[in-house]
Amino acid sequence: MKLEALALWVPPSRLTPAEKVAFKWLRGRAPERAVVIDCGCGVGRFQRALQKTAWQAVGVEVSEPLVALLNRSGLKAIQGEAPDFLWADPEPFAITFFEVLEHLPNPAEVIERLKHRFPTATVIASVPSPRRASLLRSGQRGTADFPPHHFLRWTPKALEILFKKLDYTTVTVELPPPTGSELMPAVGQFLSRVAKGRRPVSAGNSPFMKATTHRATLGRCQATAVVWMHRGYQIAMDFIGAPKAWLAARQGGSAASMLVIAEP
Repeated sequence: MKLEALALWVPPSRLTPAEKVAFKWLRGRAPERAVVIDCGCGVGRFQRALQKTAWQAVGVEVSEPLVALLNRSGLKAIQGEAPDFLWADPEPFAITFFEVLEHLPNPAEVIERLKHRFPTATVIASVPSPRRASLLRSGQRGTADFPPHHFLRWTPKALEILFKKLDYTTVTVELPPPTGSELMPAVGQFLSRVAKGRRPVSAGNSPFMKATTHRATLGRCQATAVVWMHRGYQIAMDFIGAPKAWLAARQGGSAASMLVIAEP
């Protein structure tokens, strides 16, 4: 995010498969100037995509420095957390939670209170898919898939039951197909393998993470080059990994995350 704030020219947002499904759904249903609240907006990837439409996107994040950075980048963000963030504007058309619900010890309470607060808002949420191709291939879960990082492991049926119990009238669960880059090494893994003979290293020690951690030393041209290098690598991996993704989809594998759309 800091690199993007420094860069002279930032590439368009690269949405995950689940985010693309959410964007397509909004494009077909959201009225002009509709408000979308993105809870746990992170670095603002989905907000940046919405910024190019007629909709109004507002991010909600716990981290004060991240909110300040998002605002400096031209994205509207407020500090807080669901369901109690400050809100005085008209009721939103939709509230999104991308990779958030699995981190909550009691997501039903959060969604129920949000529904009471915004009764006409559609909730759109993505969570890790139990059919994700990378999990089916390895058969092993990473440490991030256990508490205290992930409190819950969702299934499509569990998502459907949760939102129907909270009186959402239409609940749709989508498991989009995987992309090539999801089955190929990430940038940090790739550079680490080149530098250390494919020995596994922690993310914090990877060359890419070191390069992006010390962003203060990078000029605007350097930041632009790193941002576009990262995007170029993702595009290349989508292309190179396309056969793997196609085969994984044929075998019943999905993208890393599934999506639920709960309409009131």
